[in-house]
Amino acid sequence: LYNSASLPPPITAYVAIDNVTVNSGTTLLIQPTTVVKLLPNKYLYIYGTLTARASEGNEIVFTSFKDDEYGGDTNADGNSTSPAPNDWGYLYPIGMGRSGSVIDYAIIRYGQYGIYDSGSDLTIRNSDISSSYYDGIYVYNASPSITGNTIESNRRYGIYLDSSSSILTNNSIKKNNNYGDYLTGASQPTIGSDPPELSNWNDIFANGTYNLYNNTSNDIIATPVYWGTLE
Repeated sequence: LYNSASLPPPITAYVAIDNVTVNSGTTLLIQPTTVVKLLPNKYLYIYGTLTARASEGNEIVFTSFKDDEYGGDTNADGNSTSPAPNDWGYLYPIGMGRSGSVIDYAIIRYGQYGIYDSGSDLTIRNSDISSSYYDGIYVYNASPSITGNTIESNRRYGIYLDSSSSILTNNSIKKNNNYGDYLTGASQPTIGSDPPELSNWNDIFANGTYNLYNNTSNDIIATPVYWGTLE
């Protein structure tokens, strides 16, 4: 994409048969209810700005070519195939110049990752991110705003933070196979708020091994959080 563009809702779905790149200095605007299906090992590279802003009931969908639930039977094989984790790559914002990007009310599922953020302080909110082969959200050397999301049933971690100071509020992070949140490197996120405010509550529970694993030397603020117990 060398010039800014708007992607309106299709009759059924857009299919990315190759990598899609939003170049620096351009904006890709994706309209509500748009369905984007990606083939194996295909990625949405974001060097410019991605604006994927929708509303409840009108979500934007990023999913597998085999996913018949959204956009219909795009691969025209009836029930012969079913979607699965690792069916496509991931959304890949790269670099600080992408920090104006917004993903709001999206459904992202069946990728290698949901969102792989390298250096971009984008906004991720009100979205459902599930069934990734690795992590729902992977962050390296960036501090995106992560608010109001449901991040569940990913094969490794819900959120992986490496050298990140993200603020996490109002998220439901559950049923991920290993950890809910995994922190490493120089990460020092705020999970909730300091002082605690109920309006910033996170639910982090029912994850396979640990709900939160802090592999850093930093103290972490994690309150208020529901850990799946009233203790």
